[in-house]
Amino acid sequence: MKNFKLFLKVKIFNFKDKIFTIFNFYKNFKYFLLDSVFSFIYLFINPYREVRIFNQKKGLSDIYTYGETPIKTIYKIAKESNIDKKSNFLELGSGRGNVSFFIRLIFKCKVTAIEWVDKLINISKFLNKIFYLRIIFLKKDMFEISFNNFTHIYLYGTCLNEKEILKFTDKFKKESKKAKIITISYDLNFYDKDYKTTKSFDVDFAYGKTKAYINILKEHRNGE
Repeated sequence: MKNFKLFLKVKIFNFKDKIFTIFNFYKNFKYFLLDSVFSFIYLFINPYREVRIFNQKKGLSDIYTYGETPIKTIYKIAKESNIDKKSNFLELGSGRGNVSFFIRLIFKCKVTAIEWVDKLINISKFLNKIFYLRIIFLKKDMFEISFNNFTHIYLYGTCLNEKEILKFTDKFKKESKKAKIITISYDLNFYDKDYKTTKSFDVDFAYGKTKAYINILKEHRNGE
């Protein structure tokens, strides 16, 4: 019964998010077409299953590391972090690509998306091509790319462990200085005192309410 209630809660949440998306963003005809095709494709493909199979093949200990950001939530995040057409947005772990598609079509900025699950990124690349969106989709580990030139980096990353978070913060310090890093459920200052939080706010996910944090590097750091 408990699992059924959770299942029902998630379904209702996703339905409400879809209604929000339709009423607020389907006036953008290209987004309407893309989201319609996107939704149709994923009637037949379960992203959670694809991620589980991929992680099993990789021999990872935690095979259920997947989650998605609702459209209403990413819209709030984009507004709070001042994303506009001059921005250069990087999504680390794009999953099905719904966040990157949304940011590209609604905010009309440059978008790069990183994902390493084969089927998910292949579908994203297919949609990117047929709708001529010019998003850069890369099948890479997040630690294999350069963080230079991005103005906003979205790190959902609720499944990252402390070692991985510190690896990210160290890499960012070497490669980029001015980007806003958006994290969910934790701020980077908790792990690395060279970072500070400029803003935090409530956001909704299917599992409940949590906090989003906008992090930047402090201007003056020890040793610089």
